[in-house]
Amino acid sequence: MLDELQDWADISGDLFGLKQQCDAVKRFEEIVLRAAEIGYVIYARELALLMTGGAYEEPWSWKQVEVYAPRATVLFDEVAKHMNSAPADDGEGTAAPEPGQPGA
Repeated sequence: MLDELQDWADISGDLFGLKQQCDAVKRFEEIVLRAAEIGYVIYARELALLMTGGAYEEPWSWKQVEVYAPRATVLFDEVAKHMNSAPADDGEGTAAPEPGQPGA
């Protein structure tokens, strides 16, 4: 599945037609659903990068996508650990008071 996603990423710049793009989205959805069926979560993030120095005088920007496919149980365990270790947030950017403390 990850090899196929890499193949799609390699040709993504060549998908100009709406039908080609729709077909790619449909296939991505199939891959993500199949991964979920066998216990994996696929997620990605886009990074905006800037290269300075080297052969070009001006900074050169490009985007990169990182794709992750951990087992769902591993991801959920990591999220639970993070949630248990992080202070509660009241939505205003300040931590909520601990139980038993003033304002709790």
